[in-house]
Amino acid sequence: MPREYDLGERIIVLTRYPEPGKTKTRLIPALGEEGAAELQRYMTEDTLACVLAAKKDHPLHVEVRYEGGNAELIEQWLGKDVSYCSQGNGDLGQRMARAFTDAFQSGMTRVVLTGTDCPDMTEDIIRAGLDALYHKDCVIGPSKDGGYYLIGFRDNTFVTDVFEDMPWGSRTVFKETLQILEKRCHEVYLLPELNDIDTVDDIREFMSGVKTNQVSITKTITFLLQWKWSTK
Repeated sequence: MPREYDLGERIIVLTRYPEPGKTKTRLIPALGEEGAAELQRYMTEDTLACVLAAKKDHPLHVEVRYEGGNAELIEQWLGKDVSYCSQGNGDLGQRMARAFTDAFQSGMTRVVLTGTDCPDMTEDIIRAGLDALYHKDCVIGPSKDGGYYLIGFRDNTFVTDVFEDMPWGSRTVFKETLQILEKRCHEVYLLPELNDIDTVDDIREFMSGVKTNQVSITKTITFLLQWKWSTK
């Protein structure tokens, strides 16, 4: 029997405008400023494509929260099918907490937030994250670098603790976040662990698992295939 979805669901995509020299800076030595910006562009476009594909049979509101650029540039880049909002000031935790707070204050009942650094993202994972909130208090998707690529709450289970005093960028973010969620007696749904691309080693690991005859060739993969990444 098909699920009856409500209209109080939102998925928030955090991204940065792909301006050369200001994005994916750890990859500039390998890709150059233009190349690093292009990678940011393609990963964002691939992530948003997964979200919009999931939306086809799952009515929900999609919001892109951006850094850099401006609303006009972002809309010219990503189109008019979603809404846009600046991430605002503060560290990553403050910006994520603000995104959730704004969503719940606007009447949303289930909200999922994701970044754009995981090229393994699929529409099935997006759907699983949304569906999990019908029977679990929260959902989280760990990334192989020790962080997470997706987190979601219901309006009556949202806690800001997971965004406060967190060592963002460290290998303990997911572990510490999960400990907080479990300590608050939340039923947590875990999504599959995915690759996260921030460094050259991340790209090598991701590309070592890419078999072009077995995967959907995304913009990100097409772009990265231009380089010969050593998998040794």
